[in-house]
Order: sequence, then C-alpha cells, then structure tokens
Amino acid sequence: MSFGQMAWYSIEIANITHGFAANGIRMPFFSHLNRRM
Repeated sequence: MSFGQMAWYSIEIANITHGFAANGIRMPFFSHLNRRM
C-alpha cells in the first residue's frame, strides 16, 4: 500500500467515524470502499 493510499484510507476512516457519530450506522461507505479496493 502506497503512502497516498494510506493517507486516503485514514481520511476515509475519519469520515466513517464522523458519519457514525453524526448519523448512526450507514451503509453506503461500504460499497464506496469496495469500489476503491
């Protein structure tokens, strides 16, 4: 995994965590992650 991928991944995790806190569990990011990987 390149540094750029790691940076994107850590940002995505932060967005997911914020999404949980703000909105509860939501599914769309799972399909987003699957498309990216």
